[in-house]
Amino acid sequence: MRCSESAARLIALFAALGLAACASPVESLDWSEDGETQIGAPGELAEKIINGRLTYDFPAAGKLLTGTGLCTATLVRPRVVLTAAHCVDYRTVDGAGQRLAQFVVEHGAGTSYTFDVDGMVSYSRTGPGVDDIALLRLTRDVPAEIATPVPFAERRPNAGESVTWYGYGCQNRAGRDQFTGSKQKIAFPFQNSNNSCPGDSGGPTVFGADGAVFRVTSGYSTVGGDIFGDVIAMRGTLEAQADAWTVSSDNGQAEPPAPPAADRPTIRRTVVQDGWLFIEWSRVAGEASYLQFIVAEDASGRTAAWLYRETAGETAGPDSLYGYFDGRTLCRAIRDEGRPAGTYKLWSQVWPGRDDSRAETARFGQAITCRF
Repeated sequence: MRCSESAARLIALFAALGLAACASPVESLDWSEDGETQIGAPGELAEKIINGRLTYDFPAAGKLLTGTGLCTATLVRPRVVLTAAHCVDYRTVDGAGQRLAQFVVEHGAGTSYTFDVDGMVSYSRTGPGVDDIALLRLTRDVPAEIATPVPFAERRPNAGESVTWYGYGCQNRAGRDQFTGSKQKIAFPFQNSNNSCPGDSGGPTVFGADGAVFRVTSGYSTVGGDIFGDVIAMRGTLEAQADAWTVSSDNGQAEPPAPPAADRPTIRRTVVQDGWLFIEWSRVAGEASYLQFIVAEDASGRTAAWLYRETAGETAGPDSLYGYFDGRTLCRAIRDEGRPAGTYKLWSQVWPGRDDSRAETARFGQAITCRF
């Protein structure tokens, strides 16, 4: 994203002492977009992955960080996770002891557990579709008290049967920067759908709320709706590979030591000025990227909307980085959540790329007023 001339001036001044005092307590943003319609399926699927319900339920469904993006994955053995092949660039790699990706289980705000991936088997090289499935091997078992593996389903659900779909994706296909960075779910009677969004890829749909997984999210077509990898069709192959990795780990292979915990970044400054939302934080040694969140709250303290981005950050000083968001995009997300125009308080978080620790919540000294 390129910043405007006014934002560029702010960047030049950002490291200057006391800049936050120059901003007004409330930033007013006049924003409207005539004729825009909400993307997604109306009607029976009211609780969508697009604008889905945030949840910490079902810890077996976790976040997959690949270094180049974010997907969703599901624990199917203590040391094996299921995702979409395109999430790992259709790779098949045996990189014992390497960190090829990371699987993150979240139990609540500020409580997460990270497991490195050192092996991958992809079953597709052709793009979204029924074989867009991959299995990933973790370097160590996920303890049962953190997450319990789910089985591969043996059948497809009947029409109207209760299922739940999980994903870490965005809330609006037209606004890719509106990633929640948090798990969402839909519980619905099984039917066709048109609800997936980037970031949901690899996520499971399961029987009931936490039963066997029968498909993974592959993508969506603007004319045909959602596309899924078919776990049922590939069940025998998936079982064989998952069992092989499980037997191998049970036969006494040395478990690679867990990497040391990453340093915790500190948010040093938050600024709202000229319609841009800025966060400055301390560097973490060895980390090349950071997950940055802006969250808006209404007057009652309820979350109104999220923005999410992963970047390396811009240099603000010898040991400081900064990132920025367009406040108009946040106002748009607030509107798309069905919230009214008005004043919203802000807070932020920054996580290192490893995601095994995060900065404590930092509140902005200024609010924003959205007018649409």
